Amino acid sequence: MISSDRVFLEFLEQFVPFLEHLPHRLHRAAMSGDLDVVICILKEPEIHINHLINFNLTAMHCASIMGHDNIVRHLCEKGALMETPDQMHYRPLHHAAERGRLDVVNALLEAGADMNVVTKKGCSPCYLAAKNGHIDVVKALIGANADLNSSNIKGQSPLHIAAYMGHHKIVTVLLEEKVDISSCAKGFNCFHFGVKQGHIDVVRAFLHADINKEARTSHGYTVLHLSVFHGHLEVLKLLLDWNINKFSCNNDGYSALHIAAFKNRNTMIPYLLNKKLDINAKTNLMQTPLHLAALCGHLDAVKSLIKAGARKDVCDKYKQTPLFCAASKGNLGVVALLLEANVKKNTKNIDGFTPLHAAVFECHNHVVLELIRSKVNVEIQDEVGCTPFQMAIQAGYVEIVKIFLEEIPEVVTRPSNLETALRTAITFGYTNIAMHLRPWSTMSLVNATVFNPLSYKYEKKRNMNVLKHLEK
Repeated sequence: MISSDRVFLEFLEQFVPFLEHLPHRLHRAAMSGDLDVVICILKEPEIHINHLINFNLTAMHCASIMGHDNIVRHLCEKGALMETPDQMHYRPLHHAAERGRLDVVNALLEAGADMNVVTKKGCSPCYLAAKNGHIDVVKALIGANADLNSSNIKGQSPLHIAAYMGHHKIVTVLLEEKVDISSCAKGFNCFHFGVKQGHIDVVRAFLHADINKEARTSHGYTVLHLSVFHGHLEVLKLLLDWNINKFSCNNDGYSALHIAAFKNRNTMIPYLLNKKLDINAKTNLMQTPLHLAALCGHLDAVKSLIKAGARKDVCDKYKQTPLFCAASKGNLGVVALLLEANVKKNTKNIDGFTPLHAAVFECHNHVVLELIRSKVNVEIQDEVGCTPFQMAIQAGYVEIVKIFLEEIPEVVTRPSNLETALRTAITFGYTNIAMHLRPWSTMSLVNATVFNPLSYKYEKKRNMNVLKHLEK
């Protein structure tokens, strides 16, 4: 991993060759750590101690970056400014804190540097030290009564970033100082940050602190939900050992088990079920964990839930079963698994759609084939009287029409079905579909008074191309 010093120097070298080519002798000496040279240069009357070079760097910045506390102290004695911002509004104290230059930090604090000044992104020296794991610097700033609750432009305090980066010792130190742990950055408090990242030592530090362990994010997630969402099993176990409420739900009504099913956390599902979470609990949309696993196509989660006894035919708010959800999303593996589990195949949703309707509507060819071969009822009509076969023709799905003709010709080529199919194909101008249907019609049918598709040749101009092919 590249150190922060190296990153900065590489950035600097893009514009100013390092050391020997720095445009000012004082800056070169300050960065190289040569105190005697610095003393000599400062005796020259034309030298300005606060002279700025590229990126608005002063000699004080250069010495602080490299950790030369003796030069920093000498510059302070000679009246160098400590609050000059560089291009990113970093003061010397920011650079020293970010790089863990404890001696420089102490020198600047003793000289009266502002310990709460922030960078362009709102980062205080304490935030930068906490981010990079410099606990001695954090302690020094605490001893100087720095503001420990100062937040950057993202709303993150030093405790937020320490928890996020996994610096558990710094988290412990800050918690001992009774910092504000209720403040949120984009809806997440400090405890949430640690759990999200799976830092188990950070989580332990928060659990041992006197805090609200059931606090929620802006979307209603508790730390238990976050541990499942981000797949941190050991954190989940630790939280449950501390009796975090396992039955709580987020704003959408998702329990930890719903989230495990949604995110395919297959190792967590059995563990949560052993903790007596309701396998058939419903969200605000009346969806069970099985619904969510089926919707997302998580085959392993579906297997685990079915094996554990989940209700396979339960309907959600829109009367959709897990099979319907899987079919509508084209999740073939889940569809096949549910069919093997003998689920109800023809349940209608609020629009009168069966799973086969849903698969046709979304043009999931392989799912259509799987459902037809499982002997679903292909003649069920939706709320407007449309069968799946008719729906395929109206949508112009040639491949699905071919599947129906190849798999169940005895149904779709009945005179009444064929009449409607041909009429629809001609009306919508679907030449390919009409040509696939034409061989199934007999001359007696075409010439019958009940239905003669050629009699519709003047109904619409767009039908002419279809009829020309049929007449051939």
